[in-house]
Amino acid sequence: MTTITFEVPDDLAAKLDLVRDQLPALLDEVMNSRSGQNALKTLASTASHRVYEEMIDFLDLRPFA
Repeated sequence: MTTITFEVPDDLAAKLDLVRDQLPALLDEVMNSRSGQNALKTLASTASHRVYEEMIDFLDLRPFA
């Protein structure tokens, strides 16, 4: 099993602590749900959109001129 560490607000950490033993199953359920799949697609498109924005901004600086 892989250990994942991430930062969350204190109030969310308290809630997650209550279901600590069930987190793997809960995350799996969310990731396999339709809304979870839609969220992943949205995050992926947002991330790639940011990359394209950075590329355009960089090229706009005309680094090769």
